Amino acid sequence: MQSVEWGRRSLILKIIFLFLFSFPGHSKELYKYQDENGQWVFSDTPPLSESIDPDSVETSVLEFFEPNRLVAVKNNGPSDSPRLVAINDSYAPVQVRMTFDSYTQNVLINGYARTREVTELVPPRSEKFMAKIEPYEGKSWRYRYQVEAVIGPPVKNAGGVNYGQTGYAYPFGENKTFIISQGFNGKFSHHSPTSRYAIDISMPEGTPILAARAGIVVAREDYFFRGGIREEFYERSNFVKILHDDGSMADYVHLELDSIAVTSGQRVEQGDLIGRSGSTGYSSGPHLHFVISQNRGMKLLSIPFTFRNPETGEEIVPQEGMLLASRG
Repeated sequence: MQSVEWGRRSLILKIIFLFLFSFPGHSKELYKYQDENGQWVFSDTPPLSESIDPDSVETSVLEFFEPNRLVAVKNNGPSDSPRLVAINDSYAPVQVRMTFDSYTQNVLINGYARTREVTELVPPRSEKFMAKIEPYEGKSWRYRYQVEAVIGPPVKNAGGVNYGQTGYAYPFGENKTFIISQGFNGKFSHHSPTSRYAIDISMPEGTPILAARAGIVVAREDYFFRGGIREEFYERSNFVKILHDDGSMADYVHLELDSIAVTSGQRVEQGDLIGRSGSTGYSSGPHLHFVISQNRGMKLLSIPFTFRNPETGEEIVPQEGMLLASRG
């Protein structure tokens, strides 16, 4: 949320940024080794004990991410006639809605006195004009607005539930068989708008995860190494988000630490390696959380989808307990 108040004689700036995504910030080394008791240790500092052979210590260089806003708004105009521009630093289009509340008085917004809402789709890695604010009738003036931002282009005629997202490849390689441990509307954790149509596929840690559909990598995180079913792990999963050509997006979640093989902005094709399965974040055990989502009415919602059986070509609605078999 972002609010700005302007007056004829003074300027009051209040900014509250909603942290929605993370982008690259800096790198750091992670050390993996066995202690004197044979227990594996993950740490950002090297072992201090002289009894641990330095040659046995594995070192990984991790890409850390700094919290960043999905969009920023800046004024490109003078103080007496602000020109507000939305800046999108991500690799996906972002729909931005600017709403002016009842505090706003004696201004023209884009030339109109009654305008109170402006919505624009801001292309990836770019900025776009949103609103010009002008005082009128020589009176003292002020305005205040809130900003909402949703990743992905809006879907037209998005009412109701449909199976328009069809024919996804299995997100793993040949000669593999895995079970769907949680399906659509799963009782354990698939009961929010963002996960209602997600599935969990149980698989050993380190299983290669392949892109189920071609697209652009628009977000990734690859620095968590712990998991569990405590609240503290809700937002601590390694993941890859891929934007497809039709505007839908696939999330591959709970990936293994330091395993992601793609970078933000990279184009991937169906079947390309994107990472390896793990159990990071809110997870009761090794599995892949897979979900398709779309921007529907300024809300990022999970949507139903089907897989295509690689042997028969049949469309399959994923269900809890179903075996997914990919033969070579």
